[in-house]
Amino acid sequence: MTKEKTMMGIVVASAILIAISISYAYFTATFQNLGERETTITAAEMGSLKLTATEATYTSGNQYPGDMAIQKFTVEPVSKGKGVYELDLTGVIDESIFGTDVEIQLYKSLDNTEVTITEGELTQNGTQFSRVDTLVTNGLTPIYNNALKNGLNILYQEEFEVIEESGTLKVREDSESTAYPKYTFYLVYNYKNNGNQNNQMGQAFNGTISARLIEMFPAAKTLMTLASNTSPESTGVIDYGTDFLGCTNTLAYDDFGNIRYVGANPCNYVTFNEESPGFADVYLPYLNGALITRRFPTYSTEEECISNLENIKTQLGIDSDLECAYDSTNRFYYTSGQGFMPKIAYEDYYVSIDDCMGSMWSSGLTSESTGLPPSSITCEKSGKIVSGGWRIIGVFDGQIKLIRNDSIGSYSWDSSASSINSGYGINQWGESGDYKGADLMKLLNPEYDNNLAEDATGNTISGTYANNSLYWNRGSGNCYDSQNNGKKTCDFSTTGLTELAKSMIDKHTWNLGSNDGTTYTYNNIKAKQFYELERSNNTGKICTSGSACNDTVNRTTTWDGYVGLMSQSDYGYAVGGEVRTNCLENTYLFNYMNSDCYKEDWLFFTSDHQAGSIWTLSIQANGYSAYDVFDVRYSGGGIFGHVLIPYSVHPSLYLVPEASISGNGTPTNPFTVSLE
Repeated sequence: MTKEKTMMGIVVASAILIAISISYAYFTATFQNLGERETTITAAEMGSLKLTATEATYTSGNQYPGDMAIQKFTVEPVSKGKGVYELDLTGVIDESIFGTDVEIQLYKSLDNTEVTITEGELTQNGTQFSRVDTLVTNGLTPIYNNALKNGLNILYQEEFEVIEESGTLKVREDSESTAYPKYTFYLVYNYKNNGNQNNQMGQAFNGTISARLIEMFPAAKTLMTLASNTSPESTGVIDYGTDFLGCTNTLAYDDFGNIRYVGANPCNYVTFNEESPGFADVYLPYLNGALITRRFPTYSTEEECISNLENIKTQLGIDSDLECAYDSTNRFYYTSGQGFMPKIAYEDYYVSIDDCMGSMWSSGLTSESTGLPPSSITCEKSGKIVSGGWRIIGVFDGQIKLIRNDSIGSYSWDSSASSINSGYGINQWGESGDYKGADLMKLLNPEYDNNLAEDATGNTISGTYANNSLYWNRGSGNCYDSQNNGKKTCDFSTTGLTELAKSMIDKHTWNLGSNDGTTYTYNNIKAKQFYELERSNNTGKICTSGSACNDTVNRTTTWDGYVGLMSQSDYGYAVGGEVRTNCLENTYLFNYMNSDCYKEDWLFFTSDHQAGSIWTLSIQANGYSAYDVFDVRYSGGGIFGHVLIPYSVHPSLYLVPEASISGNGTPTNPFTVSLE
């Protein structure tokens, strides 16, 4: 959210002896450092709450194993209002040296119960020293318990609503007014080295307490309330109601306190832009009367591929020879003499017989390739699916993020003149210097009405326009869809944005950070790491020379705009079901295709994969090209593609904070968005 909005954050940067003042439209917070381990923060008029903390920055020094330290802070009301307050800890620690030897615990007291430390005696065992302190909790149990790690950790998040009655501030809980208590928190550091201390001698670690207030906007409150009984520290699936018409009432927190809809088909359907969810007949492919229900796997080596050829021949009942072929994504696929064998998703569905049969033929599954009669390959009606409308990805900093349920078509993320990056395009989304931004960005957003089309040499074509805010303006014209500024006609006269819809879209700050191309490449990133990388200062261009890397555009890591795309972390965190924990903790997004992760991930958008893949807003950096962006591949993996490729486009956006929603999110009673 941009600074003009009511998202407010307080961050203490370090223990340097300076005063820092940050001003927002709704409050001013001043931080005064009073000396090492003696810092006080008073953030008055935080909309509704006041945070007072002592020892806001704790820095270890001359600390023995077994030593403990406490940071104490309180939260109390200042004025009436409602929202969510969040307590964060920014840790700085060399994890390669300390590992998990520094443990942090957070305790919350409502009745003046204190947490204290009884200091132990210093003991020596050879060259090893320790002083094992005792923590006195007086019956309190920790609400957070983990090892100190680098970066920002959300320690606690709580919804509140403060009302005023006869000049007395009270809190509303379950529609009853009670006196608002003063919450006291104790953050305990426990340096508990049980092994060799040599590597840790002379080393230090520190943690900085910060807080932010998230105003509980109407639409966000509707969803946050569904998860109000679950700690944001848990990323497990929250089942908050009865499933309906094939959709599940399932939410989950990610690792950063955002609440998201998860699972194969959650009840997150929305009527927006005059587009409502509905039901459509679907068709499934059959071979020899057997439903094709599994994806042909891919392999990283040719030897591994060859060793599995007999299995696939048995599965399909084919006698013709199969071979292994090398694909541009550095994977091996089964092929026949007629070309690539079909890479069919788990119960992929199609909205017409023509689409279904066309996909079989284009994939290489034909009577010629299989040696079977034409009647062996059929597509049959197999029920109905929900199509149309929009869906809620989740709540981020108090705002709801939507994505269109159906694709608006398949278009290039960007293209370029043949002399620039070999005509493959540029992986920079927003404006940067003289560069106007990616072609797809200009198609989706306003103020590009006069965007002249360019030919293969990069010269503008007089009187001809392309990607000129057509989706935003509900227009028709030309859209880029191939290398060297290749174009096709496109029409958004019925699918583009209405004036009412545009009034509900927030101009938001989108994150464009990339992987670093070394530690994190394209096939070793999990959902949590993607989220962090997207918010990093890594740029999408790290190559320095070559015909695939000769553009001169400076890459940016944020963009202020209205309509974007989902991120790779959105896809990763949308996984639900019993596989969620394993997918988040142990599975790279690249390998979602080789697991059950994509089957339990609604952002896989199964019906789109006859179009190939789905574009995201997550930039991919490598040392040899400057035109790659991550996508959700037809295989279910989070891979990357060259931006010139016409992949499927699902517009995504943030609702303005004042928007409200009603309904229950099912296909027959979807959420509806309104401005009150």
